[in-house]
Amino acid sequence: MITNRMNLPEPLVKAIAFDDYTGGGADISATSLWKPARMVALEKQHGDKITQDVSDMIWILMGKCIHEILRRSDQDAVTETRLADEVLGWKVSGQFDRFVTNQGLLQDYKITSAWSLVFSSRDDEWTKQLNTYAYLLRRNGHEVRRIEIVAILRDWSATQAKSNKDYPQSSVQVIPIQLWEEDRIVRLLQERVREHQRARMELPLCSDEEQWAKPTVYAVMKEGRKSALKLCSSEEEARTLLDEKGTYLQVRPGEKTRCESYCQVRDFCEQYQREKEGRKHHD
Repeated sequence: MITNRMNLPEPLVKAIAFDDYTGGGADISATSLWKPARMVALEKQHGDKITQDVSDMIWILMGKCIHEILRRSDQDAVTETRLADEVLGWKVSGQFDRFVTNQGLLQDYKITSAWSLVFSSRDDEWTKQLNTYAYLLRRNGHEVRRIEIVAILRDWSATQAKSNKDYPQSSVQVIPIQLWEEDRIVRLLQERVREHQRARMELPLCSDEEQWAKPTVYAVMKEGRKSALKLCSSEEEARTLLDEKGTYLQVRPGEKTRCESYCQVRDFCEQYQREKEGRKHHD
């Protein structure tokens, strides 16, 4: 269900609400395959109850627009094509963005934050997704020789680029992705399909890694200073360092970033609700 709490203009709401996605009758898509099995199973169970506000979906619309413009202007490659293959009795499908046949080059466009490239690695997620596309291309008779992400940075700042050498130096970054051997991707695809098949029968728990968990940190602070003298993983360790005048302890609570900000089914997830209650009691 799409809501409009901010009372945005109706044409914008209609554009965002319009969804022409089709999975091609597949049991699972290349994108969902690499999501937590619990999350995907809950999305399937509660899909008609999930609520999103249009104000939180603007960048989804922008991504669709950019993809469509790039598709229309590209005369040198196969674009926006959905392929499928059977893995352990399930039809797995994926729609790649761009494939240059005579170069064996597979590219995928990502509309993302500049800071996501600076502070957190998306390589693992992107590597799995693109290698799934490469697998599907090979299964459909194409040779894939290299793969890469074309990251379009929606919040790129020229000022930041000048002052910070670790910040992306251009608003577009081409990121090479490791191309896996056939036996590796086949093994991983089979493992993931099994996990999702089991999740349809009995929900597994999401791991800390799947929840993008950040642990609680105990910061040793000093009056008049903004940054911590030291970050500790335990309160006991931090308290042993509170020996200077003006030092004090600051607790920086951990969080499950994906659960809190990037999971549409957290309201239907018993694991999330239990952990949320546990944090309340701990606080």
